[in-house]
Amino acid sequence: MMSAILKCLGCGEQFPAVEHYACPSCDGELDVQYDHDLIRDEGVFVRNWKQPAPFAARFGALLPLVRPEEA
Repeated sequence: MMSAILKCLGCGEQFPAVEHYACPSCDGELDVQYDHDLIRDEGVFVRNWKQPAPFAARFGALLPLVRPEEA
C-alpha cells in the first residue's frame, strides 16, 4: 500500500506518487501528502529508525515515489 500521494497546489488534483514533476492538468507545483496513520500502523518508521544503516537504507520505504508501472 502506498504511504503518500501527490497533490497539485494549483488545482488540487491528486495523483499516485509516481515520477511527476508538475501537474499534468494545470502544470502546477506538486506537494507530497503522507498517510501518517498508514506509516504508523505499518511500523516502517519505528522499525527502520532503530537500524544502524545509511539514511537511504533506513528510510527508503518512507520515500513516496514508486515506479510508474507499479502505481
